[in-house]
Amino acid sequence: HLSAVGMLAPHLTAENADGLLAAAEHRTKAEIALLLAARFPRPDVPTTVQAVAVTVATDPLRSEPVVALAMQHAPGHVESASSPRPTVAPLSPGRFDVRFTLDQSAHDLLRYAQALLGHAVPSGDIAEVVKRGLATLVEQLEKRVFAVSARPRSQRSAAKGRHVPAEVRRTVWRRDGGRCTFESAAGQRCPACTRLELDHVGPLDRGGARADRNADHNAYRTCPGAC
Repeated sequence: HLSAVGMLAPHLTAENADGLLAAAEHRTKAEIALLLAARFPRPDVPTTVQAVAVTVATDPLRSEPVVALAMQHAPGHVESASSPRPTVAPLSPGRFDVRFTLDQSAHDLLRYAQALLGHAVPSGDIAEVVKRGLATLVEQLEKRVFAVSARPRSQRSAAKGRHVPAEVRRTVWRRDGGRCTFESAAGQRCPACTRLELDHVGPLDRGGARADRNADHNAYRTCPGAC
């Protein structure tokens, strides 16, 4: 596809063209970016936090400045030149360049987290602070969505109604690897890993199984609901 050609073009030479094009065949943009990062690694980018100016315009009929027209549209409709889109770009194997803009409250939380981690992370390294924060967030979300726990308790009574027991949610989540289990007629598994929920393999209104303490967890599958 043309996007792939644009990504590969700066790296193609007479010596590597055949091999690089073959390696990139049938790959998505994200997969090609990882391929290029592995073959042409770049150094880590410097860690910086800097203020971003907001574009404003002056209304001659009003005394106060107003936000420029580009900023008045609904989010996602028009992009301001001063607010580039967030990006996650691979630099080298296992290393990524992440760029986004924080609002004031998120910036304050970042600085406060650095202060609280003063003993554990004396350097205040932002990447390490964010990594620890994400690890804690993922742990909380897994517990809420799929009942993941370091000390799971067995279910003591039968499930009522459409309630899915925590034990079943944990088992299905581990079995499916936190990924949609829908497969096309060609046997291609859906790659979705977001907005996941538990779905009945056989609809209840058509006689599908309902999980209880002794039910087979195969009565459920992980699905984002759109499959």
